[in-house]
Amino acid sequence: MNNMITHIRSLVPAAAAALTLLAGCGGEGGVPLGEFPAINMAEGETVELKAPSSKSPATFSFSSSNPAVAEVSGTTLFARAPGVSTITAQQGKMGSYNPTSTSTTVTVAAYVSHGGMLWMPPSTTLRNWADAKAFCENTTIKTLDGWRVPTQAELTAMASSVALPSQGWLLADTWTSNPGSGANTHVVLNLSSKVSSSIASDKTAAVTCVRTAP
Repeated sequence: MNNMITHIRSLVPAAAAALTLLAGCGGEGGVPLGEFPAINMAEGETVELKAPSSKSPATFSFSSSNPAVAEVSGTTLFARAPGVSTITAQQGKMGSYNPTSTSTTVTVAAYVSHGGMLWMPPSTTLRNWADAKAFCENTTIKTLDGWRVPTQAELTAMASSVALPSQGWLLADTWTSNPGSGANTHVVLNLSSKVSSSIASDKTAAVTCVRTAP
């Protein structure tokens, strides 16, 4: 009997080590994954998906619950139409690492027609004022050119109108074409609070481009 007890006791550390190894490699549920933040996009935009951190070396694949809103091709996400979709990052089995996955939401914001103007949803890429101006003036958006940064009055009227709510827009500090109160500054309008402020032109903010409606 004493020999049997001694044998069992000798197995306990080995079993504990095996369980620790299994947990480190994923166990039944796979390894914990890092942050996979929500995504906001403008209709027509593309972004490269960044996989969450993982101890597993297995490759991630991505899928969309609603490709009509947001379509995935490899690691590229295409914003097809206004709406919300769930994006899933799936990591397959590799060696002792079990499959695992995590999900987030992508919100695709709509273009808005208001006051005879067509408005592009604010880009999720924050830009300084010079880059924002160049983006609007030099980019073909929805197959159209002739875009520009809106004036403070135009953006204020747009932000206060009934056309904006429920469009999925990024409601952040957004550039206007108006010079600010100091040298090398421009006015930004917060689309949530409707409060304007003057900031240095080399700072970054969101940008919405506007043009005459086609």
